[in-house]
Amino acid sequence: MNGTEQLVTNVIVVLAVVLYLAMIFKIFTIAKDVRKLKNKLAPEQFVFEIRKNIALGNKEKAKQLLLDRFFTDFADDFGTAKKQLENGFKKLGEELPEQLKAMNSSEDFKDLF
Repeated sequence: MNGTEQLVTNVIVVLAVVLYLAMIFKIFTIAKDVRKLKNKLAPEQFVFEIRKNIALGNKEKAKQLLLDRFFTDFADDFGTAKKQLENGFKKLGEELPEQLKAMNSSEDFKDLF
């Protein structure tokens, strides 16, 4: 191969790698969006899971479901996500952990570590 052919080959390889990486990030973004959409479209399933765990005496599992949903949703709308978490814990007769009570924005979460 002469120098020009080598340069063209290198440019093509670099472009392929860049496009591949962009595609991977796009797929991860889509997967995250699908998870959020599923949570928004199926709130009755979420509520059913909470009720089922309470009925089975799995209060800790119900709390974990509430916390998981909070940490999935808080980046979009922290205030609403925190209020939903507070209401869920109140219905369970539980107090929010102090670290969560002190959080006023998603930036407070980032400052934890």
